[in-house]
Amino acid sequence: MGRISKTRREVAGTECRCGANIEARVLFLKYAFPCAGVTLARGAISKKEYDALENSARTSIPVEWKTLERIFVPAWRRIREVAQKINHDPRDANTIRRYYIEFHNEYIKNNDGSYAHAPEALKKLCRVEKAKIVSVKDDFFVAAIGRTRRPVSRMLCKNARVGDIVSAHYGYAVEKLY
Repeated sequence: MGRISKTRREVAGTECRCGANIEARVLFLKYAFPCAGVTLARGAISKKEYDALENSARTSIPVEWKTLERIFVPAWRRIREVAQKINHDPRDANTIRRYYIEFHNEYIKNNDGSYAHAPEALKKLCRVEKAKIVSVKDDFFVAAIGRTRRPVSRMLCKNARVGDIVSAHYGYAVEKLY
């Protein structure tokens, strides 16, 4: 199989080499990356780690589970709780998506973990919202979230068009939902 197989192993690591595993790791990073700036500001990761995460999120290059779980500890605790509740694998893309779309905001509302000490403005930014794309600019979308229109970065979700519904987290469009 030569170089192609080795490249797939290098990207997927020693864990499951299936496409679903890669999709789940990429999806998780796209949802979690917007919070990496706070993690950097707290000194929990280095600027080099932050830059590597940004590059991986922007280019959809999967990061190893152990790295994602080390950097985003609170998110993984919550995802595992949700996975147990819905009886699904926490490393499954649909479980990750359901956590962020259906359960994430409840953790914020309930002041779970560091949310208990976060200012309301930060909690509002950290919510995951469904947003309708109103217009497309070079680096951002103008999105309607409820009655409010605001810019959201296109860095993580380049394929959305006017009228599409995307998930928005911390000022980033994360993925096209429909």
